[in-house]
Formats: sequence, C-alpha cells, structure tokens
Amino acid sequence: MDASVRYKRKTVEEHARSAEHMASIETELLSRVSTFQKEIKLREQVRDDYLL
Repeated sequence: MDASVRYKRKTVEEHARSAEHMASIETELLSRVSTFQKEIKLREQVRDDYLL
C-alpha cells in the first residue's frame, strides 16, 4: 500500500496544525540557533508562565 493511500490528507493537515507538532518544530529550530537566542526564548517562557 502506498503512503499516499495509507495516510489521509485531512489527518496529516490536522497534525501539522497541532500544538505538539509546532512544539517539536520549535525545539528543532532552537537546537540550531545560538545560545543567546536560547536564553532569550527561555526568559520569554518564564515571563509568560509567571504572568499566567
């Protein structure tokens, strides 16, 4: 069975928009950036968590 038949288009599109998918993309991109950018992102997350 072909992959195009096995995976439904709607399912793949929904997964691409999911929060889990976005988080994994962000993690992958952060692994490629400088330590300064990682520190900035961490501070933003802490600030957001503190404000909520």
